[in-house]
Amino acid sequence: MPDGTTRLRKGDLEIHHMYGLSTFGEFSVVAEQAAIKIREGINLRSAALIGCAVMTGIGAVINTAKVVPGTTVAVFGAGGVGINVIQGCALVNASKIVAVDILDEKLEFAQKFGATDLINAKEQNVAEALMNLSGGDGFDYAFDAVGSPQTSLQAFEATRKAGTVVVIGMFPPQVQVSVPGVAIPFGEKILTGSFYGSCIPSRDFPKIAYASGKIKIDEMITRTFSIEQISEALDELEEGRTLRPLIIYQ
Repeated sequence: MPDGTTRLRKGDLEIHHMYGLSTFGEFSVVAEQAAIKIREGINLRSAALIGCAVMTGIGAVINTAKVVPGTTVAVFGAGGVGINVIQGCALVNASKIVAVDILDEKLEFAQKFGATDLINAKEQNVAEALMNLSGGDGFDYAFDAVGSPQTSLQAFEATRKAGTVVVIGMFPPQVQVSVPGVAIPFGEKILTGSFYGSCIPSRDFPKIAYASGKIKIDEMITRTFSIEQISEALDELEEGRTLRPLIIYQ
């Protein structure tokens, strides 16, 4: 909780909340600002995904980068967050949305969620493919939904002069990211981060929930699991065999 205390215990052992919310609990006590009311009738399966992947990805597009119609976008990583960056760009009518990933299964999902072009980074030269798709000028926006020095640099290099690079993926604290120094003044690019879609939950959660008819949410749930299968669900997620597993409490 905000005051450092916790409401979760196993016997006498205090268990702290994950980011003040906790997870995998059938019931939880949360801070008032973390409890966002949505209207009756919203599918709770959909609401569960709005709370993280949907908000983080779409929010990065709308709140952080403020992508405008007709622009071009490259998205690195087509997992749960990257997919929502892609569909966020589709929602604002970007003209070209290129998905970059190393798994064909995720690239297939990317296409279903609005990607116009696909690049398998294991099979293609990413820089060359991106330059070809951008006509040699680079993209207006690039999003790194992976969070690695390599993908952040690729995103930086993929943007045009004065383009915008948004890093969403989380790095271990000790990891450093380097970009060519000369490209900073000459490129005039904007390099920024986006945490949780730069959102204000009380404002943005209901907005996303009410627009759920226009946003593909349930389509992200590739498999459901019982709480007893939680380890299996996490393994599938880590290995890229599922886009978003959903834990169903029986």
